[in-house]
Amino acid sequence: FTDSLQSITGCDSVVTTNLIVSPSLSIIASNDTIIEACGSVQLNVNGGVSYLWSPSIGLSCTSCPNPIASPIITTSYVVSSTTNGCSDNDTVIVVVEGSSPLIIPNVFTPNQDGVNDGFNFSGGCLNAVNKKIYNRWGQLLFESNQIAEEWNGRMTSGEEAPEGTYFYIFTISLIEDGNEITKIFKGTVTLLR
Repeated sequence: FTDSLQSITGCDSVVTTNLIVSPSLSIIASNDTIIEACGSVQLNVNGGVSYLWSPSIGLSCTSCPNPIASPIITTSYVVSSTTNGCSDNDTVIVVVEGSSPLIIPNVFTPNQDGVNDGFNFSGGCLNAVNKKIYNRWGQLLFESNQIAEEWNGRMTSGEEAPEGTYFYIFTISLIEDGNEITKIFKGTVTLLR
């Protein structure tokens, strides 16, 4: 762009200005999606160079283009990007449907047939757990802090526990209605061979 200017004394000046016009920034995030309770989904964004996702709750990463979202309640995630002084944002709504009830069986058969061989619970949006199994004399036979670890029907010595009724105490940190709570579940389980 060039412009000629004349001063009040009649002197001419020429001013040359070079303008660099950057293309406008446009980012496009994934479509809104529905997940089941305790589920997750990968979010995506295109356009831009660096990103900031918010809120951070339930996201694996707030500054990457493809974070994993695991919200416990329906959440609107906003992704923003700024490049060369231009900024844009987009929103992805992750709808959380249903619930995942905790199920504790009352019988199991650790006979190595591949069916119902271990005792554990299923379901629930779990954060932490402590599992203890006792015999009828109060002797601790099994303890675990691993959510997926099952009791295989063996005593701490490695011997098979005999058929009968055993007692469990599960202390579980779980998500209910969007809130983290701790519950203690006590009951019996029958071991059949």
